[in-house]
Amino acid sequence: MRTNVLEEQRPQQFGEPDPEPRFDGVGSDDPTVAQWQRDWQRGVTAAAEAGDDRLANRRNDYGSYLFTLIDWVLGVVLQVLFAIPLLIGAIAIYAANGHTIVGQGGSSALNAFLQSLAHDPTFNLVGIIAVDGALLLVLWFRLTRVRRGWDIFGLGAQLRQGAGRAVLIGIGVGVAAIVAATLVGYLQQVTGLDKVLTRLGGDPEAQQKQLIDPLRTAPAWVVAGTVLAGTFVAPAVEELFFRGYIFRAFAIRKGLPIAYGLSAFTFAFTHLLPDQFLPLFAVGLLLCFAYQRSGSLLGDVTAHAFNNGFAFAVALLQMYHVIH
Repeated sequence: MRTNVLEEQRPQQFGEPDPEPRFDGVGSDDPTVAQWQRDWQRGVTAAAEAGDDRLANRRNDYGSYLFTLIDWVLGVVLQVLFAIPLLIGAIAIYAANGHTIVGQGGSSALNAFLQSLAHDPTFNLVGIIAVDGALLLVLWFRLTRVRRGWDIFGLGAQLRQGAGRAVLIGIGVGVAAIVAATLVGYLQQVTGLDKVLTRLGGDPEAQQKQLIDPLRTAPAWVVAGTVLAGTFVAPAVEELFFRGYIFRAFAIRKGLPIAYGLSAFTFAFTHLLPDQFLPLFAVGLLLCFAYQRSGSLLGDVTAHAFNNGFAFAVALLQMYHVIH
């Protein structure tokens, strides 16, 4: 008879197949997490009963610190690698327009050009898509390793279950996320922490300068594309990675407290905005709550999209002098 997967199991001998799902002795009274654990248990058990101990062990690695850390780091590295062809293409266009890359004055002119790319609205739009593509590639890699479908991240039929309730929860959490980020930002100013972060390289106006200000002179299609990508595409992909994968995996394997902390940390750190780390961490915690409470990615995607959409709306209204 099989032992309960949520009970402590006997130590595994070196080289011995481990077909039993490992949840590190962490049970859960939360119905959403308990369902995730049962789903993963079925996947591991199915591989073991099919005699594929190698696959069973790979599925057992789901939610381990090592492999989840590798996937997160791989996502960050791929984001950098995806930027390389963009830079090469931009430099080629720069050279094709008759500019000198090497020689007298060429190097400084090229450096100035590369710095200007950070404020180029079209380049920023392509960059958003590239970043999302990197995260999706990591998720695809993980799926091929464990031979599972995208449903293990919360897609498929799970999105249709309680969709209306999930959207309502998402809107409520989205409002709370805006309030929380504003409050944390205010506390940073009151305590002087914002000045410390600025000395460490943080810039409270970084997003405004790099993403919003360039839209003032951008074509209408670039403005629309950036708003749509930032409001809908980026939240969907980021929630799939940071909540559908990282939060769900750690909730199954390590328990909710660790899942909340690590999902929010990786989410905030990946944005590479030192002055926004704490507000983003607070938002990340709330997005985890939206996913757990609703049991559907629609909850946290709606909250994330609401938060980003509100930020874009305020920025655009200010840009077109509707509000001041």
